[in-house]
Amino acid sequence: MFDFNNWTRTLRELKDGKEHKIIAPSCVPMKNCSIDSDCNGGKCLGIAVGTCNCAACLQFASCKSDADCGGLRGACSNQKYCDCDKGFKCAGLKGIFDALFKICNRKECIPNSTSCFGLPCNSGICSCPTQP
Repeated sequence: MFDFNNWTRTLRELKDGKEHKIIAPSCVPMKNCSIDSDCNGGKCLGIAVGTCNCAACLQFASCKSDADCGGLRGACSNQKYCDCDKGFKCAGLKGIFDALFKICNRKECIPNSTSCFGLPCNSGICSCPTQP
């Protein structure tokens, strides 16, 4: 004899099982990234990706806080303009030229950390493998 209730329950369970598949994140082309792992199987491409972005501090730009000077701690002067040289000196460097040779596009940058004295990291874009 055919058990109709058991058959419908089995179909329902199979259907539910299909709906609960775990979908792995995939690479999103042109997405901003800091490291390869941000690209889920792709590569993070760009110039000096994952290093300190000193270009974020614009010398002599008006500022209200260090955030207006690219985040470089100590760079917003009392006269309310960005003094990037002063910011780098506050970080223990000899000045902007010392920073260019030691940290700018050279030093490894950890996002949302103090690794670059408040400056952001250079980012790139994801390049994804082609699907067959």
